[in-house]
Amino acid sequence: MIKKSENAFCFSIGNKKYLFNANTLKMFEVEEDQYKLVEAFDEHSELNQNSQAVKELIDEGFFVFKELKYMDLKKKRYEMASKADKNYISYLRISLTEGCNMRCKYCFVAEEFEKKKHSMDEDKFISIIEDFITHNYKNNVSIQYFGGEPLLKMNLIKIGNEMLKSAIADGKIKSANQEVVTNGTLINEDIINYFHENDIKCTISLDGLKEINDRNRIFADGSGTYDTVVSKCQLIKSMNGRVSFLMTPSKDNLDYLPRSIQYMIDELGADEININAPQPRVDGWDVDGAFLADKIIQSIEICQDCNIPFNHPASNLIFLLQRHELQRYSCMSFKKNGNSNSFGVYVGSDGTISNCIVKKNDREFTTFDDCRDRIVSEKWSFQPSESSKCAACPLRNVCVGPCSIEQRMCVNGQNMEKCKFMLSMFRWLLSR
Repeated sequence: MIKKSENAFCFSIGNKKYLFNANTLKMFEVEEDQYKLVEAFDEHSELNQNSQAVKELIDEGFFVFKELKYMDLKKKRYEMASKADKNYISYLRISLTEGCNMRCKYCFVAEEFEKKKHSMDEDKFISIIEDFITHNYKNNVSIQYFGGEPLLKMNLIKIGNEMLKSAIADGKIKSANQEVVTNGTLINEDIINYFHENDIKCTISLDGLKEINDRNRIFADGSGTYDTVVSKCQLIKSMNGRVSFLMTPSKDNLDYLPRSIQYMIDELGADEININAPQPRVDGWDVDGAFLADKIIQSIEICQDCNIPFNHPASNLIFLLQRHELQRYSCMSFKKNGNSNSFGVYVGSDGTISNCIVKKNDREFTTFDDCRDRIVSEKWSFQPSESSKCAACPLRNVCVGPCSIEQRMCVNGQNMEKCKFMLSMFRWLLSR
């Protein structure tokens, strides 16, 4: 007996009708008759399987004769992902210090390490990079120097760069992408030259317009950082360097997000714009998810018009939906090449390794092999972290639910503002 697929979802946006298959991730704008066939179908409905409209709906999986249950499909998918021949950690976000010359009001590092801030010593850093290189024999790797403020430990960045270059020359690794995420206040000509000569990407945190940025991004004495950061950006541009910006949306700056992005492009010469997800709180984000989606959509259009790369909290969602690719992994599993899984980790400035790159959790290791083996054995990156509410969501195969931080911090382990954001972005993509 034919039945409506549990992967079939109907959307009416304006005067247009859309169908979406949550399993194939294919989206269709349809006529009213096909839309009503799916929307109104129940166990008492009868279908003319000889009609062209019904045949098309069957071909696209909106009506099925037999279907595995949703959780059975997910279980099978994650089991397949966990059977890769090789698993390795190829992405490293390393905190060189939790110390900083700024006191941003929304900084999760300041909150997480309020009682004790570590600063990585040279011997520990060398040991970590050596282990990372050994773990990634013949692989391509990526490393992000993080903090606190990583430029306080510029000596370690130089050591890491030289170690990676030597490893490439010796054939231990294939290549290394390096990035520094900095508040920008300590940049000088020597640093700009060093980054340029060694192809190290520099991303500067700035929240846009002066009056907006200086609400949250302040020095230890309470003064705003805008003037200092902009002067450093101007120095980079004068030396023919690229300027990449990172913004963190909050209730204080979200209203101005598109305007700030346009300003960064027109006045500060931005070559790339990156938007963090809002920092998670007990009640989710401090911004409305649907409102954030509206501002992100406006910003996407601005960056597209100006031909500026734009990374944002829904980038992966859009990437997967446009390519009809299922999200098989957590945010810590970045890719799968052939029959190999590649993961990312966070190393705190105390030297411990965590499987969460945003904020350390209780799972900490001292070697990359140990961390990788536990990731695989406990299937951290193969298990959906969804709540019971996720089963009825059309994005269940591309979102994978609340992350470990949200489960730990948010009420009932669910960030409802994130859900609103993702669904709003989906509806926008559906109607484009």
